[in-house]
Amino acid sequence: MTHLRQPYLIHGGKSGAIFLSVVASTLRGLCLLLLMALTAAVQAQDFGYAIDSGTITHYAGPGGAVTIPSTVDGLAVRSIGDYAFANLTNVTSVTIPNSVTSIGEGAFYQATSLTNVTIGSSVTNLGTGVLAECSSLMTITVDSSNPSYSSVDGVLLDRSRATLIQYPAGRAGTT
Repeated sequence: MTHLRQPYLIHGGKSGAIFLSVVASTLRGLCLLLLMALTAAVQAQDFGYAIDSGTITHYAGPGGAVTIPSTVDGLAVRSIGDYAFANLTNVTSVTIPNSVTSIGEGAFYQATSLTNVTIGSSVTNLGTGVLAECSSLMTITVDSSNPSYSSVDGVLLDRSRATLIQYPAGRAGTT
């Protein structure tokens, strides 16, 4: 007659408690990893992405404060495409990561609820009209180590501060 063996028979005492503690700790860690993976997947689904160029092509998320990821599905985000966020009324702020080097023409054109934009240290190319007709825009902030652009009091300038690139349209005063 064949006898079935149980792989683990937990008896009371110290060794059983240690075993259960290790199992519980491992399960907590796995659950945390799964949650992080699901969060990253949801964020990646909010963005259209061109694999060949590393370009965010569009945004379809819930809006509000949007942080553009530095990677999508493990691939670097290097640029924001032409009109990628154009005409979106649900985006209130955008943070562009240091992995991005280029922002395409009209990328945020007529994003009428956009109030704040933060540009990372690596952006060296801005297309025409990147922030055109963003009627609620109040502040543009550029990372202080950016080699091509700067900001003073929320106004976008070239690095030398000799050329005005974008005055926030939501501010009173000269545009």
